[in-house]
Amino acid sequence: MHKKLSYLTENVRKGAEQFWGWLISSAPFLQKRFCAVEQALAEQGKMPEQSDLAEMDALWQKMKRLC
Repeated sequence: MHKKLSYLTENVRKGAEQFWGWLISSAPFLQKRFCAVEQALAEQGKMPEQSDLAEMDALWQKMKRLC
């Protein structure tokens, strides 16, 4: 069971990475916005992994108005 769960988790992670890579490379304005969100988090001393969805969504909405 553990082996199957590990396999599924790894495949989900790889799929998510591929999806985000495709999304970012296919839309330059989204790449700019993602970078702006990451920069805003960095200015707060955070990485995206240290942020929650609500905080990142608020930054995303702010960047939509600015970028």
